[in-house]
Amino acid sequence: RLKFIYRNPPIRRGSFQDYKYEMSHREELAYLLDRADVIPTRPSISRFETIAQTQRNSLLKRYPLNKKCKILFEGIPGSGKTYSLLTLAQQWGTEGYPVLFLCYNKALAAQIRVWVKSIAHEIGDDELAEFIQVMDIYQHAKNISDILGIEGINADDYNDWLALMLEEITRNRLQESDFPDLLLVDEVQDFNDVQIEWIKFWSQRSQWVAISRGFGQELYDSQLSAGRYNWLDSFQIEKLTTNYRNPGKLFVLSDLMCNSNLSSKNVNDAETLIKRKLKNKYDTI
Repeated sequence: RLKFIYRNPPIRRGSFQDYKYEMSHREELAYLLDRADVIPTRPSISRFETIAQTQRNSLLKRYPLNKKCKILFEGIPGSGKTYSLLTLAQQWGTEGYPVLFLCYNKALAAQIRVWVKSIAHEIGDDELAEFIQVMDIYQHAKNISDILGIEGINADDYNDWLALMLEEITRNRLQESDFPDLLLVDEVQDFNDVQIEWIKFWSQRSQWVAISRGFGQELYDSQLSAGRYNWLDSFQIEKLTTNYRNPGKLFVLSDLMCNSNLSSKNVNDAETLIKRKLKNKYDTI
């Protein structure tokens, strides 16, 4: 697995671009800091809660539990894709339905478990986490191999092992109870071809499926086979376009800094400039 990661590093697209520092970058940054509409305002928690509740009610109204659905949430980073999946997980989990939440790696799975526990604490339902299983693909495959008593499948690579596991469970007859009532898959754009085949198998056999797909944040986009997303054509698409995570101006500033190949001297100059602008606006640093 480590050799595979070394040969195919999970780098976001654009990270290897050649950057060149230009004086105009600093000038544009100073211009943005001078504009009144760039000054951040204190976030309103009550407004956020109102927006979240409105979105939750709208989502559950369009996709009720008593209606079989296959949904694809598509959107930019910070548009609420994972939040939408968590909303569905909460709704089904509180009703006592088993939910399977699959992710492409252990780190994301661990973070989502934290969010599920946080939601359970907020709504006062300590049993919620018992109905929502959050796993990465390989952990899920291992669980299924244990359920079916599959042994002796060995491979030099995780993906080869996963492909062999998929062949084996396709030949074995799984019980209906082995499939979740609700299957959730986060960040499908970050799954490789073998992992996609695993997701396809389970989505085609689950009663209710919701998948999120992000744009502009793909890990392995240049290494994937053509037509890998054709199986999602039958899904109802829910497009998410609003960025709730960061204001647009923050991306402008970040882009300016990332596209500036600063020497140590220029870094100090830029820091001094920014501190002076901030001090003038807020009388603090």
